[in-house]
Amino acid sequence: MIKHSVLIALLLMLLPLPVSAINISGNCTAGTLLKCFGYDPVVPDHPGTVSDTPQYSSTFKCGKDQVIDFGSRRLSTNLWGTPSEEDISLNDNCVFKYPGYFGWSWSRKNPIAFQGENNTAPIYPSVGTGTDPWGGYSTSKYLPVRIMNISLFTLDVSYYYAALPSPSDSVNLAYDIWITDTDKPNPETPRNEVMIWLNRLNVPMPEDKRLEDVSDGYNTYRQYAWENYTSFILNAAPSSGTKYHKANPKRLIDYLVAKGNLNKALWISKIDLGNEVWDSSGKIEIINYNIKINNILI
Repeated sequence: MIKHSVLIALLLMLLPLPVSAINISGNCTAGTLLKCFGYDPVVPDHPGTVSDTPQYSSTFKCGKDQVIDFGSRRLSTNLWGTPSEEDISLNDNCVFKYPGYFGWSWSRKNPIAFQGENNTAPIYPSVGTGTDPWGGYSTSKYLPVRIMNISLFTLDVSYYYAALPSPSDSVNLAYDIWITDTDKPNPETPRNEVMIWLNRLNVPMPEDKRLEDVSDGYNTYRQYAWENYTSFILNAAPSSGTKYHKANPKRLIDYLVAKGNLNKALWISKIDLGNEVWDSSGKIEIINYNIKINNILI
């Protein structure tokens, strides 16, 4: 009882609620005190109407250029593919971080292509680690890293769609690995992009760019490539329930080096995981996400 009283006193000081708004239940236990106080840290489905650049708290942000940093990770709403004239709800494009999980939600139902372009560019709500290939500081001291210096590189994630995209949506879930020719990239730095798609819905790829199927030891992917872009695609649709995926990017990158598509002297600059969204609404929660390079979790 004394421990609970001390905890209650601490919560009264820390909770972002006026004392008059706190409703204490007689059935409170140490494991449910937050909810007993009327504070339940759940991401709201409909945060409501706010300014043109919504921002709610350090753990829940919505809007065009919103980020949440934690550890070596950076969550980003990343609405890069939307031209200024596109009608997109900033209130419904969010990132969030709570104890035990993080993720993002999106809603893009009226996509417009950039002027002069035939195809709509995606948005990419995501979590990133490393240095942006256009420049900036690194979120991790282990990135960038030269391809030739990598002996092990694995990715694994456990996730579920809290709001599953509809069958008519156009969206994927994909890793995006950025490769540069320097460990200090800038806007003029040449870049290569290697993507690993975990699932997709109604995202057509040009069949004249399809190459051979490639295995990373865990999965066999359809490979597509053009210019400085390569994608390895699992042809699976998003589905309900908790999913687990493990990938071995080292094997895929070594394959590209052996084919002459990449040079082992290049640098892996940044690793992203996110949903490319062309036309979709949804929400994903990441339960566990690991990047391991040379036996170091980064």
